[in-house]
This record gives sequence, C-alpha cells and structure tokens, in this order.
Amino acid sequence: MLVCVSLLIGTLVRAFGRPGFDGPIIERCHGWLDTSAGPIFERASQIGYGALLLLVALVASVMIGLVLRSVRVGIAPVAACGAGIAINPLVKQLFDRPRPNLESAYALTSLSMPSGHATSSAALATALVLVLPTGFVRWIAGVPLVAAAALVGVSRLVLGVHWPSDVLAGWLFGAGVAFLSVAAVGGALEPVEDADTRVPAR
Repeated sequence: MLVCVSLLIGTLVRAFGRPGFDGPIIERCHGWLDTSAGPIFERASQIGYGALLLLVALVASVMIGLVLRSVRVGIAPVAACGAGIAINPLVKQLFDRPRPNLESAYALTSLSMPSGHATSSAALATALVLVLPTGFVRWIAGVPLVAAAALVGVSRLVLGVHWPSDVLAGWLFGAGVAFLSVAAVGGALEPVEDADTRVPAR
C-alpha cells in the first residue's frame, strides 16, 4: 500500500508538475543551512548515503540476529535497506524528475524522485521497528529510529538537493519496501518474542 502511494505521488508529479507546497518548504528548509543547525543536517545527510547506511544495517542485523537468536529475523533489516538502495535508481528513471535548481554547494545533476536517502533510511528504520519485540522495547527503540529517518530526509531539503515531494515519496517507498522485505525474509509480521517459543502442534 505504501509503495503504491509513493508511486502515485511520483505519477501525479510527472503528470501535473511540481505541487504548490514544494517551493515554500524547500526555501524555508534550505535557509536552515546557514544557521547553527546547519552542520547537524550535513552530518545527517552523510549518514544517509547508501554504502554507509548499508554497513549500519549489516551491523544492526547481526546484533539483532544474535540477541534474538534468529538468522531469519536478523537478516530482515539489511534486506530491506539493500532492497531500497537497489530499487530506488530504477524508480527514479521511471519518473525522470530533475533536482531543485537552487544555488547550493551541494547541487546535484542526477534524478530526484524519490529521494534515495529518504528511501533507504526509512526502509532500515521501519524494518528495525518491525523485527523488534513488541511493546516497551519497540517503542523505546522505534521513536529514535523514526526520528533519525526523518532527520535524514529533512537534511536533503536543507541541502537543497531534493523537493519535499521527493522526500515524502522516499519515506513512503522505503517504509513499504521494509514491510515487504520483513514479510518475505522474516516469514510474517508477527511478534518476534513469540516466534521461537511456540508449542508445536500435536
């Protein structure tokens, strides 16, 4: 469902052009680059690059697999992040949207929608939340994970290299890929704490 909504956003933008909210939001966010918060957004954007984020996903997957004693569960986050990184360029070709034309030291000429940083960070954060035990643990870990993915996405607006609709589509696409990856690799979106303690049917 989330993947479909993301693709719908891209289709609408390609068919009807830039939505009205894109300009004002990116101009406001880009202005933050020259404030004291600028370096924070620059660091957040660096973390969101594919190779580094995939390394983070690999480490997280190994740790989760060891703690929960489940290779099946542990591989899900790295699978989701890897899938997001691999599929994103193909989707960008589909929509063929240029980058924002802003005066920025970070200006890029590659395609823009959906944001690769937003896609991969949302895929990893969502997958980690899904494979964590339900209840208190999921909430404690989930809030900072979602906040980190949000920060990575917003950082692309601050740097002026993506439109807000690019980032929104990326978040949705990444989260959707995570749901599909966890379902495919993990077997089902069921509480991990119960996965290894079921009583076999007699």
